[in-house]
Amino acid sequence: MSFIGKKYRRVRCENIEELLKAAKGNRKTLPATQGTQQNYVDPGCSSAFCKDWKPDPTKGPNENLIRLLQYSAPIFYFTRIDDTTLQLTVQMDDVVRSHSFKLDEENEFQRRDGSKIKVKFTLESENVLKQEIKQLDGTLAYFTREFGDKETKMTIKLEGIDAEAVIYYEIVE
Repeated sequence: MSFIGKKYRRVRCENIEELLKAAKGNRKTLPATQGTQQNYVDPGCSSAFCKDWKPDPTKGPNENLIRLLQYSAPIFYFTRIDDTTLQLTVQMDDVVRSHSFKLDEENEFQRRDGSKIKVKFTLESENVLKQEIKQLDGTLAYFTREFGDKETKMTIKLEGIDAEAVIYYEIVE
């Protein structure tokens, strides 16, 4: 896990708009018993955390997740807690958010709006980390991070959608 302790920042994206277009036709709505769309489309941002990004309540969770990736460029890094536990830290502006999680187990993450999502991280190889996010509406989003010596590539796939997007990160500091 040579990526542990290194800090990464997004430098470019590919096919985000195509994935957004494909996600539009595959939108699900949240059952009324679980809250409003406003609750589940906000992926944890506050105005200080993502200045220019605002969730659109008319969009589905996947669309807003992708828009967040497009409009914000936080720094992220992983810290090793023990053999099976890592901590993901995301920094943007003056806000720092951290989540500890066990590899290969479904972990519950609480978002800023109080809603909870299920996230599972799997270490595929020394430098490939997969992340599966189960949205409140039950849809799945898949993130595969491939850590290189100077650049990291994250591929995003959404359940039921043929398109995929790629985000590239550089090592900072």
